[in-house]
Amino acid sequence: MLIDWSINRTPVTVILEPWEYIHAHDVGIKRSAANWGVKDSAAMKDKARQQPNRIANVAATLCEMAVAKYLNQYWSGSVWYRQEHNARRKTPDVGKNVEVRRMRAERGNWLVVRESGNDIPGATVWAAHVNTDDIESRTIEIYGWIPQVIGWEDGMPGASYDEDGVVRLYPINQSYRPEEYFLPEFQEALAAHV
Repeated sequence: MLIDWSINRTPVTVILEPWEYIHAHDVGIKRSAANWGVKDSAAMKDKARQQPNRIANVAATLCEMAVAKYLNQYWSGSVWYRQEHNARRKTPDVGKNVEVRRMRAERGNWLVVRESGNDIPGATVWAAHVNTDDIESRTIEIYGWIPQVIGWEDGMPGASYDEDGVVRLYPINQSYRPEEYFLPEFQEALAAHV
């Protein structure tokens, strides 16, 4: 079932400056290069649906940069090799506790919540989308966010590629709107978990 977005919500649009686009693009390419020769996850059963890493990584970094800009938080643009992943699992995408999930489909239905986010105190998980058909697009849409703990506890298992049970799917139409993050009651509640 698809969500009727005209009723439920309008995404926040973030337009990156040219230098922000260039920096995020560079980081995405570096992430791809850092893992040259590494085989794709065996969990991805339908290889025809998988995007090339260079496209997926650049799209993810553009989304990370946009969420950082929206929240006015630091984005490290970190790059590491796959063998360093376990040592870096507590490193958030943005700031001290923000994880960003790039939605491949515009107006997608699910926010992907990963178990590793449970290791980041006070983590929030954000959903964003960039149109990868337009390689020069600097416009990113942010659809919503959820506290990690709620996304993990209330999310549904069942991602087709998740053989290890480390992913939950949380309905985006039940996530908080981006602007709600700045409300004092949310900030107080998030601060209690840091």
